[in-house]
Amino acid sequence: MNRFRAALLAGAVLAAGVLTVVVQMTNAQAATQICDQYGSATGSRYVVQNNRWGTDVAQCITVNSAVDGFSLDTGNANNPTNGAPASYPSVYYGCHYGNCSPGTILPLPASDSRFRQITTSVSMTYPSGGAWDAAYDIWFDPAAKTTGQNNGVEIMVWLNHLGPIQPVGSKIATATVAGAAFDVWGGRIADNGGWNVVSYVRQAAATSMDFAVSAFFDDAVGRGYAQSGWYLTSVQAGFEPWTGGAGLTVQSFSVTTGATPTPTPTSEPPASGNLALNRPATSSSNESSSLGAALAVDGNTSTRWGSAYSDPQWIQVDLGASQQIKRVVLRWEAAYAKGYQVQTSADATNWTTVYTTSTGTGGVNDLAVTATGRYLRVYGTARANTSWGYSLYEIEAYSTGAPPPPPPGPVTRSTVLNWLAGLPNGSTNRVASGFFGGYSGGTFNLDQTEQLHNQTGQYPAVLACDYGNWVTSSNTQVNSSCNSTLKSWQQRGGLVSVGIHWPNPGSGGFGTKLPNFADITNPGTAVGSAWLNSLKQVGDGLADLKSAGVVVLWRPFHEMNGDWFWWGNQDPTTFKNVWNSMHNYLVNTRGLDNLVWVYAPDFSRGNATGYFAGGNVVDIVGMDAYDDNPAASGIQSTYNQLLGLGKPFAFTEIGPDNSPFDYGKWINAIKQYYPKTSYFLAWNDKWGPPQNQNSGALMNDPWTLNLGEVSISGGTTPPTSPPPTSPPAGQGACSAGYAVTDSWAGGFNAEVTVRNTGTTGIGTWTVTWTFANGQTITNSWNTTLTTAGAAVTAKPVSYNAAIAAGATTSFGFSANVGGTNTAPALTCTAG
Repeated sequence: MNRFRAALLAGAVLAAGVLTVVVQMTNAQAATQICDQYGSATGSRYVVQNNRWGTDVAQCITVNSAVDGFSLDTGNANNPTNGAPASYPSVYYGCHYGNCSPGTILPLPASDSRFRQITTSVSMTYPSGGAWDAAYDIWFDPAAKTTGQNNGVEIMVWLNHLGPIQPVGSKIATATVAGAAFDVWGGRIADNGGWNVVSYVRQAAATSMDFAVSAFFDDAVGRGYAQSGWYLTSVQAGFEPWTGGAGLTVQSFSVTTGATPTPTPTSEPPASGNLALNRPATSSSNESSSLGAALAVDGNTSTRWGSAYSDPQWIQVDLGASQQIKRVVLRWEAAYAKGYQVQTSADATNWTTVYTTSTGTGGVNDLAVTATGRYLRVYGTARANTSWGYSLYEIEAYSTGAPPPPPPGPVTRSTVLNWLAGLPNGSTNRVASGFFGGYSGGTFNLDQTEQLHNQTGQYPAVLACDYGNWVTSSNTQVNSSCNSTLKSWQQRGGLVSVGIHWPNPGSGGFGTKLPNFADITNPGTAVGSAWLNSLKQVGDGLADLKSAGVVVLWRPFHEMNGDWFWWGNQDPTTFKNVWNSMHNYLVNTRGLDNLVWVYAPDFSRGNATGYFAGGNVVDIVGMDAYDDNPAASGIQSTYNQLLGLGKPFAFTEIGPDNSPFDYGKWINAIKQYYPKTSYFLAWNDKWGPPQNQNSGALMNDPWTLNLGEVSISGGTTPPTSPPPTSPPAGQGACSAGYAVTDSWAGGFNAEVTVRNTGTTGIGTWTVTWTFANGQTITNSWNTTLTTAGAAVTAKPVSYNAAIAAGATTSFGFSANVGGTNTAPALTCTAG
């Protein structure tokens, strides 16, 4: 384990000029002793390292003649057992801080067939005293990284331990892996870009193990701590001593790859098309573990690489073999380079600059170059915005001068809504995180968002702004100056939410209830005229976001069932008329089709569904919930009432009544009591996670999805392979059930449940029906609907196409109806 080694190397080794000793050994040589802090010995296949990273107390190891093991000679460490260990003397296969074992095939993506063939074994002996663990340390990174800190997942497998010590994080489960029973611990370390840690502590101590690396990796992926496309960079075995430890010994260690060791990569990229696509990529730094270099070459413009916030920074791609390069395309996120160079190299050491600029403008840079090289590097020298690092959605390279293929189409209201609706169907990354940035023109900024990032290593997926700028203690004016930040947030891969503490159109203050709420729909009254003027200003702000392609989670008239806002506790029928009037103005008069309409009552005042204006004018239902007990019965009751409206659900504001508050309670409550939650939005200031406790538990839970993990596809990008012309053998069968979940004069909501009635999983499905009474669909979710007259065809979206045997999925729609609403007969076809 090297939790803080990067910081130690930068602050102690490099600055102080300490020499790191590397000893080259052959199997014929005698055993040798290493006492240097980071000294190592390299044999014919493995590297043994002293790796004393957590103490100034001297430590020596003796490496055996085969260089596949060692013993700890001097163990004088005396670190507190409630903190970090003193060191991790170990033997490894792979690459560790630029020192790679001879002939290694690592880094290797877990998607490579050879990964499944990698096995390892170790034999150890232990002393009777001290405080220590005997453990594997297996590292994965989002990119094919050979240098610096890995930022994916660290998997520790504890064979044995002694003393009052424990792994990183907290115990999350028990599991049987590779034939043995383990206590499973999960956590995250925020230093040096951050990484996840999963530790498997054997319930019965052992002196030896032999297992497939994939067994523990697959378990970590299933728990949301790793991603299946990450790279295995090293397999290490050794000891973490806190106190004592002399006599700890690795008798032997092996890693079997099932493949002849060859340099990575072994295959050459195609001679045409994007030469950089899915090639190994490395970078000078990563802003976080979710923004690794590999995300700039994955062909997905919803993901990106982000660097640290300093100059210079670089990202490079190994094209696999020397290539003729005639065109380079850079797709910048909002954090673009004003000054940068494009460089090529034959050896990743000596670079030739083929393009340079000091006046970059971001966006898509389509560059004609004439170059040859195996390695392609973008070297940033000046950031356009020094508040951020450098960020690229994609780096593309072509051997011809033909224009590259266009990126996927824009994100739309329907793709955002369908994506949010589908999140709770997943096993991990199923609740999008959100955070309030403040009031536009007044308190809005990213200061507390940065505090949250500093504490947790994560930015929220959703950033919220309030268009109400407080001009007095009792009233506001409309202000949309936060739009520039919201635009950048979507360009960074996030979502945005807008609400407003709306200025009182009457003569009273912010909390003064209007005498006649219906006046705001009558522009002939003073109240109606003032309301229309503010509505136009809000429309201008939302239209500005539309012009930039920004989809908005639009949350007007929040907490309308309370009595503290001028729009609150009004006559429900009048309120619905006002809502419909506002919807008509913004959608039909102003043409704002970028709005996802969010209905957000308060949990504490009852009648949470009484102001719901209808499924045709509301897309998401949620609640504002401030309570020191997120599992309170009132919150649970309101949740169930709102789910009955047949819409995706969100916690539109969360926070405590009192500080300090443990925010781990919120994610635990969502997991136990509110599993249909699509997103939550935490408030700021004294209610926010940065000003309270355990923000990391909220933001780093496997259920939580953060900035950099939003993957909403837009447009009509063609599939990489044609769809099958017939269902695969044994695909199964399906049925579909229909239920009206809500109705009103002239309209209704319906939900369709699709069930796999076969004995094997199905890969996709189609539901068809014909309306008999002139029903017309106005909105849908969790499906792609097409109509031809009265005939309707419903197909899945990406996240609910596959259904396991006996399992179900569902979709819904809103529709108008002029008479009898007869339920149609549905037909479901698998495949």
